[in-house]
This record gives sequence, structure tokens and C-alpha cells, in this order.
Amino acid sequence: MIAPVPGAKYRAEIHPKGWKAELAIPWRELSGFDAKPGAVLALELRVNDADKSHPRWKIDPGDVEDLSTEDPSRWSLLKLQPGSEN
Repeated sequence: MIAPVPGAKYRAEIHPKGWKAELAIPWRELSGFDAKPGAVLALELRVNDADKSHPRWKIDPGDVEDLSTEDPSRWSLLKLQPGSEN
């Protein structure tokens, strides 16, 4: 199920050499997750460039064709490191 996330923020920018996108989701919205150093999150990020001005390309972790958004056991893992609270 896809639903709005209260307090989520996003930003996308175009630069001379490409683009960047940022997404912030409040920790409180990740039910049951304790955000502390050493904690691990399943994370999935895909880039799929399908415009017609050049050959299509994409980035998929492990180039998995049938990666499911419903199966985090197959996603990449992100381990939180100590850092500032800024």
C-alpha cells in the first residue's frame, strides 16, 4: 500500500552535470525502528532513465529484474553510523 508520509520532505535539483534528489522521512514514521548507531535498514533505490533522447539505461542493485517493493529481504542494507544530530 502506498500512502502519504506525515512530515516527509523531498527535493530534486538539476545541475550542469546531472541531477540530485533528496528524501527525508521522520524516524517516528518507521514503526518499530530504533534509529541508533549500528541499526540496519533495508533500502531500495532505483534509477530508470527512459526518455527518448538517448539509449535507455538503469541502475538496479545486483541488476535484479523482479525486485519487489513488497519484499525488503532482497533489498540493499544501510547501517547507521555515529554522527552529528544536525
